[in-house]
Amino acid sequence: MSGCRSCDRRRSRQVVRSPRRTCVGCRTRREKRALLRLVADERGHLRLDARKRRPGRGAYVCPTAGCIEAACQRSAWGRGLRRRVAQVDPLALHRSIVDSVRRALAELTRAALSDGRAVQVSASGLPSNGSSPGLTLEWGQGRVLVTDPRLGTELESLVEQLRQLEVRIR
Repeated sequence: MSGCRSCDRRRSRQVVRSPRRTCVGCRTRREKRALLRLVADERGHLRLDARKRRPGRGAYVCPTAGCIEAACQRSAWGRGLRRRVAQVDPLALHRSIVDSVRRALAELTRAALSDGRAVQVSASGLPSNGSSPGLTLEWGQGRVLVTDPRLGTELESLVEQLRQLEVRIR
């Protein structure tokens, strides 16, 4: 027996929610994938954790220049990370975040192409090998079709963060 019917019905109605985090700049709660995660290295310098997998406590911020600047002005990084953080220049941090997101996007795309989780797409938008539909991403010199759904959502999140950082993807 699997249990009582009322318990089974309650389990089937449960809503699956994505994790939510608070931005250290504007203090609003948003989905974790919509925010940038920053961690402090051994010397107390902030580093972007683009894949959100580095060990240690992370601080989350909206991918906008305003929130990054507000977090720097309020000295919120040290409180969010619960450790001493080196002096942060908002403009330099913004540039560093943009570079890190671009690098992560390029590395993920390159790895997906070599693993077969993505294929190069012609100018017409049709894959040359007739693979299944997925996320089409314009990056670098050409277009890429990502066929792996998990990788597709991760890449979409990075692209959206770049757009919110007010940077054009070429």
